[in-house]
Amino acid sequence: MPPAGGLARGVAGLAGIAVLVLGAVISLGVVPLGAIGAWLARRVLRRGVEPGPGIRWFASTAMVGLATLAAGAFMFASLPSGTMARAKTAVDSAQAAPPPPPPAWMDRVFPGASARAARQPRVPAKVAPALMVWGVAMAGTMMVLFYGTLGWLGGLLLSFARRGRWPAVPLPPVPRMADG
Repeated sequence: MPPAGGLARGVAGLAGIAVLVLGAVISLGVVPLGAIGAWLARRVLRRGVEPGPGIRWFASTAMVGLATLAAGAFMFASLPSGTMARAKTAVDSAQAAPPPPPPAWMDRVFPGASARAARQPRVPAKVAPALMVWGVAMAGTMMVLFYGTLGWLGGLLLSFARRGRWPAVPLPPVPRMADG
């Protein structure tokens, strides 16, 4: 398969730059790290065969995940002393307070909703922190997967613009010159 023409390569290059720049804006600079991770996978793993798009996507999301973990650890470590104790006190006092009553329109639209809401069991105080950690972990995972995929896509488009073919597509065989 011959390399793509100049127009296709130019459009892919502009699209790749747009994806990475817009991704950098919405992710506070994490999306371009995904493209760097995909590029590093190609450089490190290329020993006779080029890594496929799945390996590059994994490397992209892994790079974004490592950067996100490092940024989170830095922010957690730089919290002023006593912040966690104040947060725990705020959570405990919010859980001790009775839940607010449903709005009046709820009973008009759904008769008996206030009574059902009052009978709902509350989340036990010992389970709430685990649920909060679970929720933050799931939200972080979804964010890493989304930003890593954006970085992979931007890198994929830039690779197409540079080389004129999609990654992991084998090069055509080189014609041999006749002896003599």
